Amino acid sequence: MKLTFSFWNIGEVLGIFDKRLRRSTLDPEEYQFLKTAFLAEVKRFTRLGVLEIVPVHSLLLADAWKLVEKYHIYQADASR
Repeated sequence: MKLTFSFWNIGEVLGIFDKRLRRSTLDPEEYQFLKTAFLAEVKRFTRLGVLEIVPVHSLLLADAWKLVEKYHIYQADASR
C-alpha cells in the first residue's frame, strides 16, 4: 500500500500548525519542532517508497469537484 497526497496537502498541514501558533496553543519551539518533524517524515516516507506526492493539475481539481458535490466534502479532501 502506498500513501498518496499532493503538495497542497503539505501546505494544509503547515497551515494548521501556523493556526495553532497564532492562537497560542503551540509555542514557537513546538511549532518549529512539528514543522521540521513533519517535513522530515514526508521526505523519509518518500525515500522509502511508501509515499507518493502527486502534482495538483487542473484535471485533478475538476475530478475533485465531482466528489465535493457528490459527498459534500472539502476540495482538499477530494483531491487526495
